[in-house]
Amino acid sequence: MGALADRTRSKYGRFRPWLLWMAFPYALFSVLMFTTPEWTYNSKVIYAFVTYFLLSITYTAINIPYCSLGSVITNDPKERVACQSYRFVLVGIATLLLSLTLLPMADWFGGEDKAKGYQMAMAVLAFIGMCMFLFCFATVRERVRPAVQTNDDLKADLKDVWKNDQWGKNSAVNTVQRLSGLYSHGCHHVLRDLGYAAKHAVRNAVYQSWCGRHDDRQYAG
Repeated sequence: MGALADRTRSKYGRFRPWLLWMAFPYALFSVLMFTTPEWTYNSKVIYAFVTYFLLSITYTAINIPYCSLGSVITNDPKERVACQSYRFVLVGIATLLLSLTLLPMADWFGGEDKAKGYQMAMAVLAFIGMCMFLFCFATVRERVRPAVQTNDDLKADLKDVWKNDQWGKNSAVNTVQRLSGLYSHGCHHVLRDLGYAAKHAVRNAVYQSWCGRHDDRQYAG
């Protein structure tokens, strides 16, 4: 995604257009991922895979350009650090507010129908997020232009990355983690099986702990 954003050429810059293009799809798939259709078991599993995959794609397509904006807003290193610092602080505040309000919102919207409650709560949150991304697009300007234009072939860059064994290992770990999240999402929100979701969360935590110890031993050695 970083390679695509770097190669984007538009009157809005390299990174800002992605906020405009992806704001609505990201909001849409956020709601769809928390929607429980009245389908057969196998159809629900497929639905969970597809919606989680599409949300992951749109999240990547909007989040990486958004995080990269700090580098093109200003050349001042202090201002760049300040931008990222404010972002992380506000993310922490937003996470806290979300933790305190999501369950009450779901109960208020859905009552006994938890699936409808989560769907409506996510619709509200997705709409707010979409408006914020569009506001960011409208008010931020890319003032810093790259000194050297990126004209490298994307296929050549991908081949170089593929030769990096550390990148391959990290990609394998991230793939397993994404599949784990997909499985937990499917069990919890689509299939409504909290038991399987809880068991899988424990297995995933053990796996991530093992990966962390493996990486520590590798770097120490």
